[in-house]
Amino acid sequence: MHRLQTRFSTPTTVTVVFRKLAIVILACHCLLITPWIERPLAAQSPIVQEKEVIKAAYLRNALNFARWPNRTFPSPATHFQLGIAGETPEMEASLRLAFEQLNHRIQNRKVILRKFKNAGELLEALKSKGGRACNALFIPTSEKENFQKWIQAAQNHAILLISDDPDFIDQGGTTSLTPNPDVPNRYIYNIHIKRLRAAQIHFTTEFLRIRSAVRTISK
Repeated sequence: MHRLQTRFSTPTTVTVVFRKLAIVILACHCLLITPWIERPLAAQSPIVQEKEVIKAAYLRNALNFARWPNRTFPSPATHFQLGIAGETPEMEASLRLAFEQLNHRIQNRKVILRKFKNAGELLEALKSKGGRACNALFIPTSEKENFQKWIQAAQNHAILLISDDPDFIDQGGTTSLTPNPDVPNRYIYNIHIKRLRAAQIHFTTEFLRIRSAVRTISK
């Protein structure tokens, strides 16, 4: 997958870059769905659903444009730790396809997927390994009742929290994916800038300027 390197200067170039991002997402979408949508990941695994594959592609793109403190990755060989919160079999299968079986790398780092059954398990991992335990955490809408527990467990760590629940930002989260009302099967990134900075994480300026796909919240 190619990365977007275009500098933004005019509305026209923003449109061009957004189209490129859409092409990247669509390419991910087609690449993932074609060989896998009709069969399970492994024995006793769920069949990967199209909407979860699309979410996984959007999540993958967001992680490519996010930036962590330099200390987070002390060497080029340091792996990227992506956590999955709770029980979400379909999304877990989609992410494994996106990051492991397709051998995709985030910012030239190998992605390690790690499942956390509950917030207490995440907290213990962070106490043991610090920031090496998790760099980004996907919290599905099925964990809505536990949002506060996950957010509290991640406090004081440079962890990008992302959810597909529309109320995640209102619950204190940093980033969410919500359906794009104008384009079927597409999503909008909702980013709370202040909370993101508190976690010492930021998205590139190029990414934040894609107004058709990114909505920033500063209050």
